[in-house]
Amino acid sequence: MPREGQVTKGRYRMVSHGSHSRGSVGLPGMKILMPTSGAQLWKPTWNKTRTVFRVFPGRDPENPDSYDPFRFTEKLRDVGNWIRDITAVTLGERQQQVTFITRNPRANADVEDNPASWLFRAISKGVKSGLCPGEWNPLVLGGGKDGPAPLSMPKNFYLMQGVLVEHRSKSFETKTGLKGVGEDDTVVLMISKAAGDKLLNDFLMQTDNDDKFVYKDITDLKDGWFFGLSQNDTQWPGDAAASMGSVPASEFPYYDCRLLKSWSANDTEVPLEVPQDLVDSKTKLWEDILYFPTLSEQLELICDSGIPHGALKYAFEDRYGENEDLPNRVLRIINPDKFKSTAAPEQPMLPVAAEKLEIREAAPVKAVLGAEPSQADSAEDVSVGDEDAVPNRASAVEALERARDKDRRLETQQ
Repeated sequence: MPREGQVTKGRYRMVSHGSHSRGSVGLPGMKILMPTSGAQLWKPTWNKTRTVFRVFPGRDPENPDSYDPFRFTEKLRDVGNWIRDITAVTLGERQQQVTFITRNPRANADVEDNPASWLFRAISKGVKSGLCPGEWNPLVLGGGKDGPAPLSMPKNFYLMQGVLVEHRSKSFETKTGLKGVGEDDTVVLMISKAAGDKLLNDFLMQTDNDDKFVYKDITDLKDGWFFGLSQNDTQWPGDAAASMGSVPASEFPYYDCRLLKSWSANDTEVPLEVPQDLVDSKTKLWEDILYFPTLSEQLELICDSGIPHGALKYAFEDRYGENEDLPNRVLRIINPDKFKSTAAPEQPMLPVAAEKLEIREAAPVKAVLGAEPSQADSAEDVSVGDEDAVPNRASAVEALERARDKDRRLETQQ
């Protein structure tokens, strides 16, 4: 049964519904999949380690018992449901950080019409202009030992379903050495926008001397390809060994992508051919597993993320403060003067998908292949935006903690 506010009619097509926004980020607190989806979320590893994935075909949403073609046409990005792009955001303080999808592309075409975008723009502009208290500066400052800023704009990611062959340069301690077979939940691999763009815009558009696609169908069950990702300069089997002085270090690390016809795990070659019954038992419709939070749910996630309530009131009071359809616990924070209540705070009605997910290492940087990234396109996870120069973060961290303490005292008084 569809969730409240979920749009289920009509086919999603990346070429028409897909959006284009900056960067990639991945942090704990994932709310990307429904808690009862029967799927587990993984991300490529970093720190000079490899991830290898065998991509499955995607089910046809109009006829779920069959599969989409790999390509609908030869047009750029006009591909089947084997890959899905999402717009998501990571925000919050330390252990309270949360990542969630900010829009359903078939219900909302505007990638910036959501609470996370509104919050980031309001605080970053307020800090830059001096209208916000100085203790809010760290909310939009990122980088250094304190890691990414608590607030950022939503960004694009790509999702694929399949079998995880290698992760962190190691196979799995299973009978097959694979993840996503047997009793395992379906594996969903979440990759950065840059890595997905490299696959869709570069690899899949390469042609041979006869003007035919080199990579006709990487999901073909008999003659497909393994998809590999790693930090740039990571050693792969068959790569020529390089001395420290022969390869200049890149100023900005990025994801290197490659397509492979063979791979070995535990000194045993992994079969390229995938059984049809395995694909049939594991592949799911995206609409059945993705979690598209409603406006109320997005605001609840943000209110529980550790962002000072004063900042939420500053950003949201005019935008959402008169919306009496929102939960009282949200309205007490964003418009406390009008919506005071002596009732006990409502408990958040949030999915617990993170308990079912196996979250692995963050994917903090740009993916390109054989190209030097520019400073503007790299180190995206610590970017605060193109026009948000703000004061130094270190001097405001203690003040931000004091703001949080004040929030807790006010909640106790209410």
